[in-house]
Amino acid sequence: MRSTLVVLGLFCAISLQAKTLCLEIALRENGDRLSLESSEGSSRPSLSRKAIAADFRVIYEALENHSKLKGKVDDLIQKLSKELLAPLAAQIQSASCVVFQINQSQKYYALDLLFAGQDPLFVEKPVAFAFRKDVDFTKKLRQDAKGLILRDPDADPENGTGKANEMFPGSKFKLMKQTNPGIFSGSVDFVLVSGHGSVTLPWENSDDADDDSIGFNDDDLTADILGKTKHTLTYLDSCQLGMSQDFISASRKAGSSYYLAPIVSNEAGNSSTRTIKYFFGALRDGQTPMLALHTARKKLYNEFKNKASRENLLYYAYPFRLYGL
Repeated sequence: MRSTLVVLGLFCAISLQAKTLCLEIALRENGDRLSLESSEGSSRPSLSRKAIAADFRVIYEALENHSKLKGKVDDLIQKLSKELLAPLAAQIQSASCVVFQINQSQKYYALDLLFAGQDPLFVEKPVAFAFRKDVDFTKKLRQDAKGLILRDPDADPENGTGKANEMFPGSKFKLMKQTNPGIFSGSVDFVLVSGHGSVTLPWENSDDADDDSIGFNDDDLTADILGKTKHTLTYLDSCQLGMSQDFISASRKAGSSYYLAPIVSNEAGNSSTRTIKYFFGALRDGQTPMLALHTARKKLYNEFKNKASRENLLYYAYPFRLYGL
C-alpha cells in the first residue's frame, strides 16, 4: 500500500521538571569503523562499518519484500544485536525510552528491530530517531487540535483517516478527489494524508528518478507542497516514506517537531488502520508521540504474536518510525 498520512500538530510543552530523559545513543563513524556512544558507555563493534551497513540492507530488503526471516536474516538480526546493543543492554533496560542519533545515510538501519532483551527493542521500549542531539520529545498534541485530513479510498479502504477525524472532530476532512494540492497553505494543527507514495531508496539509481511524492489525483503531492502548510507533526502512512529525506527536510522547514512514517511498505488494514487508531487515540489521551507510537506498535505486536507468522507480525507492527526534528 502506498498511502500517506501527514499530521500537523498543535502542541503544548511539558515543563523541564516533567521531562523524561531518554537514553540517547549516537552512531559515530570513523573511517570504516562504527561506534555507538551514550552518556553512560559505548559499543565498538568488531565488524566494519561497511559490513554492518550491508547486513542492515539485507534485513531492510527482507522486510520490504516480506521475505522469510528464518535462517540468514534472523542470524543477521542476532549478530547485530550482539555486536551493537548487547554492550549497552543494561543501560537500555534501565532507560524509560531510547533515542538513536543517526545520520541521513543510516535511515535504513533497523536498530529498533534488534534485541537488548527478550523482545525486539521497539516492543520493549518507546524508541525514536534523530539527526542531532538533545531533541525535545516531550511535546504533546493538544486534545482540541484541528487538522487537515485527506483520504484516497484506494489507499485507505478501511477509512483509518476517518477514525482519526472522529477523534479530532474539529478537523477538516476531504476526499482527495474533492480537492487538489492547493489546499496546502496556511497553518493547521495537523494534516493527515492517505495516498499512494513513491520513494527512491539510497542504493537505487536516482539519476532518472522522480522526486519522492504522494499520488494526488492526477498530480503529485511533493515535499515542497507539503511544506507550504505550517505544522508541528507529520504523519505519513505511505510505504517507505520514513526513508524520504525530502519529506523529512520539508517537514522540519515547515516547523514540524515530529515526523512519523513507515520505513518499509506497510499493510493497509492490520497495520495502517490499527496504527492510526491506536496512535491517534493515545495522542488524544495525552501521550507524547513517542509513547503513542510505542503504545500502537506494542498493541499490534501483542494482538498478532500468537496468530500470525513472524513475517506478518513484523509487517503489521514494525514499519512506522518516529523522527524528532
